[in-house]
Amino acid sequence: MTVLEMGVKQRKIFRVGERDYSLAFTVPIVAELEVTLGRSMKSAADWLRIQTKEVRGILEAGLKHYHPDEAANVAEAVSLALDPEEIEVVIDGLCVAACPKAMARLEAELEKARARAKRGLSPLPNVPGVDAL
Repeated sequence: MTVLEMGVKQRKIFRVGERDYSLAFTVPIVAELEVTLGRSMKSAADWLRIQTKEVRGILEAGLKHYHPDEAANVAEAVSLALDPEEIEVVIDGLCVAACPKAMARLEAELEKARARAKRGLSPLPNVPGVDAL
């Protein structure tokens, strides 16, 4: 499998109304985003720092690969329809679309921490739990 094939297979599909749209964050798209945003977008940590004011632009950039003629209009329509709680869901989806493996590892670590906390232990390994207090 080539790098190009890997990138194409790691797309995120979402629905707006009755239509499915695909997001892709290829190297040229990420490079363009870095210029537009004025910061790095190379790591999952960078993607987790997405601000509300950046959502429309990032969404538009991700749509360009598969929907170049519609990207701006779809991104605008989605942005206008979002409330503050939905923005967080969209930001999470953008992070998963751009960094699927890193986000899966992060989710697995969060599940471990939740399980430790339920048992009264520190959610972080090597940190004393509640019983040590």
